[in-house]
Amino acid sequence: MNFEIKHVTKHYLRIRLSCKELSDKEAFWLKHTLPESKLNITKVTVHQKPASLMIEHDGIQNDILSYLENLNLEVPETAVKEYEKAFNSKKELYRHMTPALKRELRKEILMEAAVDIFLPSPVGIACHIFQLASLEADA
Repeated sequence: MNFEIKHVTKHYLRIRLSCKELSDKEAFWLKHTLPESKLNITKVTVHQKPASLMIEHDGIQNDILSYLENLNLEVPETAVKEYEKAFNSKKELYRHMTPALKRELRKEILMEAAVDIFLPSPVGIACHIFQLASLEADA
């Protein structure tokens, strides 16, 4: 895989891939394949457009870079099936929700958007902290 290293620290790599953008399947595959590569990768963030990776790790950077150089971006058929299974399960979950629950979720999302857009930053942050506290109390 061709890439350019954009930023490096002790436990962090930011890499820009040579392609302009990643497909959904390629992004899904990279996000789930890299942490399973036994290179002590703790977190992978994939940006589809522009095609870039942010990798947090506790391993040796040279090992990770050589693994990436030898990695082929052609997504295997098993990964495509996993992607489709994950995507379809989310669709199925939404499809089986009751209309009342869908309305409630829409209302919550709209309220979140309104708080983020219209309230000043400190008030919005306080709102979010209150919501997190109330979720913790419910759990």
